[in-house]
Amino acid sequence: MTAPRNGSWWRRNRWGLVALPLALAAALGASSDRVATYYWNAGLHQPQGADQGEWLSFSTTYVDAKGTHGRELDLRLDAARDLPGVATGPGTRLVEVTLSFRADPALPLTGCRLALRDARGTRYEAIDDIVGPDALPLFSCVPVETPGPGPSLGDIDASLGADDSPPRPREWTVTGAVLIPADVAVTEVLVWWQEPDYARLALG
Repeated sequence: MTAPRNGSWWRRNRWGLVALPLALAAALGASSDRVATYYWNAGLHQPQGADQGEWLSFSTTYVDAKGTHGRELDLRLDAARDLPGVATGPGTRLVEVTLSFRADPALPLTGCRLALRDARGTRYEAIDDIVGPDALPLFSCVPVETPGPGPSLGDIDASLGADDSPPRPREWTVTGAVLIPADVAVTEVLVWWQEPDYARLALG
């Protein structure tokens, strides 16, 4: 027969019960930090803005296989106009955006995104969804023939070999097209690489 233990369960575990709220608070605090960091880095909510025709000095960071690096460049919205002569779906229109950039030729700038936004905050991103003879190329912030370096892929870099393309110029201009509803009046052009930072260029 098992001998009865001295004291109640509450008495035997009193120190564990005292520490439990502190442990829960610490665990919840650490979890909330991770959740806050995740949601803060998701979405576009760190704008850097300029008006059409003005240069914007854009400063952000990017992450690749070698860590976190700074990314600094200048960009300017030159024009945004309806693009005629391209077959689109009923009730839609195509807006062509012209952007100019200035940056160090050694700065990785591939993989940027382009979008238009209206006064209600609805965002329309540039996508390659028009097929046939009027197909649109994927938007790129860098010249097609001289894109410059891409972010590091770690050990894969060595197997890719040296890039023998000419260096990217220090200043260049690109165009992109965004499909939007015909009755939408856009007010801003958005450009970004990694969230949450983005360039907000107001249409003049």
